[in-house]
Amino acid sequence: MAADTPPSNTARMTEIHALAVKLIHELLSVDLAKVDTAIHDCLARLGQFSARDRAYVFLHRENHVSNTHEWCAPGIAPAIDALQDLPTEDFASLLDPLMADGVLLIADINAFPPGSSEHEVLKAQQIRSLLLVPMIEQGALFGFVGFDSVSRSGNFLPEEIYLLQAFADVVRSVLLRKSAAEELARERAFLQGIVSTTATGLMVLDSRGVIIFANDASAEMVGVPVSDLLGQRTDSLHWRVTHPDGTPLAPEDRAFAKVRASGGNITNHRVAFHDDSGTRYVSINAAPIRTGGVQAFVCFSRSPMSPPRSRPSAHARRRLPKPAARARRSRLSWPISAMSCARR
Repeated sequence: MAADTPPSNTARMTEIHALAVKLIHELLSVDLAKVDTAIHDCLARLGQFSARDRAYVFLHRENHVSNTHEWCAPGIAPAIDALQDLPTEDFASLLDPLMADGVLLIADINAFPPGSSEHEVLKAQQIRSLLLVPMIEQGALFGFVGFDSVSRSGNFLPEEIYLLQAFADVVRSVLLRKSAAEELARERAFLQGIVSTTATGLMVLDSRGVIIFANDASAEMVGVPVSDLLGQRTDSLHWRVTHPDGTPLAPEDRAFAKVRASGGNITNHRVAFHDDSGTRYVSINAAPIRTGGVQAFVCFSRSPMSPPRSRPSAHARRRLPKPAARARRSRLSWPISAMSCARR
């Protein structure tokens, strides 16, 4: 066979399947931080393989579509900047058949009447032919991928449709995964901001009693920097913990031990922390939490306590004024443990 002989249909399909598998593997294994770069690289390989002038991805959001990724052949002007937030209602004649048929193939844009929004947008990009394949998520349009032909008009081959369909499926998957990860990161950052700036102390302990999270307020209350708290067991810290009256606190009387032993919540567990700077009195609420079958425990600071006072004699009690009604103290209704303190 001569070197310039076109490959047979079988050989061509073998190349297409090999390329599709390679692109799918690369996209599914790429680090989420590099997804956009990987999609662009894949578009370039698809466009070059199919000898098309543009390859791109559009995403659908709230009745608008936007071009998010684009590759252009040498000498072809990019169009991505002009294709942002386009109303979907202006392209119903494109998107309706795309959703109904699972593919939209336009061999010649002159099939649209001159002056129509579809014709004008395509003409502005010098498009002569295009192929679109949808990305569907839960029965709705998530977006679409496509090829443009600028240098020539004409039909697209079945293998090009196959390539775009395989590519569209994996692009939808990785973009959904990236979006979910970004949303989770935003939620975590939001919660982290709340937890880090609150005046209430918070600790999270793993199933061994090792501190895996502590905010600044908890570190201030126990008198140890956060960096020294992390990775430490609660029963191996250098401070001394006692009952509020100063009597020794047995290992089984610690909040963590009580929660682990009972498997349930404890409330208003009062202890005193002692170090060189003074004594801190705290009230602890603690509860187990379970993530992936692994037990962890959380500690949260609460209202300050006063050191215990000796009980007055009966004679002294008769001379004391009648105490005012004490305000009720609400307890946390969610499974965290709380501790707060007042320095003596």
